[in-house]
Amino acid sequence: MIKAILGKDLALLKNYIRATVVLTLGCYLFASGLAIWATSYDENAMKTIANRAFMSLDGGSQLGFIATGLVGALLAGSAISLERSDRSVEFLACLPPTRRQNLISKAMIVGSILLLMIGIHVVCNFSAQLLIPYVPSEKRPYVPDLTDVTTFVSIIVSMVGGAWGFASFMKSNGGPIILGLGTPFLVLSLVVIIGWSLGIKSEDESFQVRYTAGGFVLGLTLGLIGSYHYLTRSEP
Repeated sequence: MIKAILGKDLALLKNYIRATVVLTLGCYLFASGLAIWATSYDENAMKTIANRAFMSLDGGSQLGFIATGLVGALLAGSAISLERSDRSVEFLACLPPTRRQNLISKAMIVGSILLLMIGIHVVCNFSAQLLIPYVPSEKRPYVPDLTDVTTFVSIIVSMVGGAWGFASFMKSNGGPIILGLGTPFLVLSLVVIIGWSLGIKSEDESFQVRYTAGGFVLGLTLGLIGSYHYLTRSEP
């Protein structure tokens, strides 16, 4: 049963999945082209394979985290709402699969794609850090560390959770996608307001920790609210 539901949801999101593959590869191809172009007129030390590989992996992973947030909001905002916009959800309501099974199928697809993308970018970021010793010291850029990567993931979770949560209340995917993309700004506003009201100083590291935690909490909360509403709403 679940295999058939997965096939149905994959068909529903196939265009978005194809775009995800192209976008992920495009991040690293663009970063590689930029690395070659940027070092073409530089000294020989900057033209080494190791240095260009570092620039490609570092730049590609940073672009990739941004792309993952965009893709996450797109997939999460579309997985539920597309069936309501084309009214296929009314037909699906007459079939044996339960809403819980449908929800699990959608969550498995969206979650698997995002975990794969995040895994690729984390590995590439780690590989770039291993190449730092081969980069001329005066040319070494800042490379995101584990704390920064965790913040990136938190932003992605907030976007995905926001889009997923709002999608269960709406009949088109445009609204949930836009609201999901705006969720990180909501997290920022809440962290600033709460910190100001409690008299907490906004120091760099402590603020980043609060923002990261806030992104995870809000994203998961919105995702759970959306899932609960999807399972309990009376209309298809």
